[in-house]
Amino acid sequence: MNKYDEGNNDWLSKDGNKNEWAVAYANASQRTINHILISGFRIGKYQVYANYDDIYHPGHKVGRGVYCSPNAEIMETYANFNREKMEINGKKYILGLMLRVNPKKIRCPSENKQYWVLNPDADEIRPYRILIKEIIE
Repeated sequence: MNKYDEGNNDWLSKDGNKNEWAVAYANASQRTINHILISGFRIGKYQVYANYDDIYHPGHKVGRGVYCSPNAEIMETYANFNREKMEINGKKYILGLMLRVNPKKIRCPSENKQYWVLNPDADEIRPYRILIKEIIE
């Protein structure tokens, strides 16, 4: 609250106002979350959709950026397969982030509408909540 936009919190709304930012999800390890909270987001090395057409900006490519999804299940599936699990008292957990993303800045690859790509700055992507889910194996 009050951290961005000179204290205007409309971006956090859930009422459809013109300044509301979209909700997205990203998987993350404990180490990655610590880095994001201290230093912010950074563009990863795997940019699978960088050269794909952007469905939200015709005539442009998606380009490089931070990957996230409007679908929490995508984040969870990716976290299960590709990220380290955190263990506490013998229980295993996956971690993720709930984000708010500037809807005007979302880029979406034509080949996979389950992913959004954004630049890693406060004008496009902001961490909103840390998500924790226990994994029963």
